[in-house]
Amino acid sequence: MTGNEIGDAPVQPALLEQIPEDEEIASARIDGAYHTKQCPEIIANRGTQTVILPLKARKAMDPTSAGAIAQNDALRACRHLGRAIWRRWSGYHR
Repeated sequence: MTGNEIGDAPVQPALLEQIPEDEEIASARIDGAYHTKQCPEIIANRGTQTVILPLKARKAMDPTSAGAIAQNDALRACRHLGRAIWRRWSGYHR
């Protein structure tokens, strides 16, 4: 939990660091409060599948890393399927 003076996104790396490196993380579902450009990268560096609802105004990222590729895939799927169907299809609400 954070106070009003600290946003949710800056604490996301510390939350992930609480899980030991040798413990597998099957997937991470991230809501808008934690959605930053760095968030998919931090999770992808752990070898974890990332399920992040793309922001409506999000533009495709330069696909030079696993996190950017995952983000772009989600963005394309949302645009093709619509956000409501993407949420069900991706398991976003699990």
